[in-house]
Amino acid sequence: DAYQRAQFTPVVIGGAALYLEALEHTTMIFATEVDGYFPKADRYFPELPADFAEVSRSRQRVAADSSGGPEYEFVTYIREL
Repeated sequence: DAYQRAQFTPVVIGGAALYLEALEHTTMIFATEVDGYFPKADRYFPELPADFAEVSRSRQRVAADSSGGPEYEFVTYIREL
């Protein structure tokens, strides 16, 4: 299939159905986790299987404007084989 023939590392950038379908083939996840409450959000990243481990986390702050936007973190997960 195309995934096995790829000469590069495929990157999935969404949406929810694509994430869910790609998750079984994934060994590394680069996620942006947003700290906030979003009442109108109706889709979320699926829960990670237990064989994924967090290997790095970097907290970021919103740009130096007064927008009051949420903080977020860049998180890397690796599937333990």
